[in-house]
Amino acid sequence: MTGLRKLFVYLRPHLWVLVVVTVLWLAAYGVFNSGRAMTCVWGLVMAITLFRMKLKHAFVYGLTEVAAGLFILAQNYTVGRGGFSAGFFNEAFQTFQGNVVLVSTLGAVYVMVRGFDNMKRGLSE
Repeated sequence: MTGLRKLFVYLRPHLWVLVVVTVLWLAAYGVFNSGRAMTCVWGLVMAITLFRMKLKHAFVYGLTEVAAGLFILAQNYTVGRGGFSAGFFNEAFQTFQGNVVLVSTLGAVYVMVRGFDNMKRGLSE
């Protein structure tokens, strides 16, 4: 067996990772650079790709869900927490909105719990 053939035989079971990453990257690019209708189409492509990934590789899909939950927490950390600008109590003053903080935190935690559930399911299969 040649060296290139050995490499292909080794990589073949993992080729799906490259396919999934490529499709998701192209779809994300399409979402950011398309109009309303094509954004919906690209979103559907992403959903179908991730759904197939969930069916065939639940553990890795669960890892992506946990990563997404952490990303949501990091991105929404400042949302609803209030803050001051250079002048106190001017038009830029932001009040603390506990409900916004709670909803964004619970949403991120829910995504991570689903991720852990899928990871457990993937390990048991």
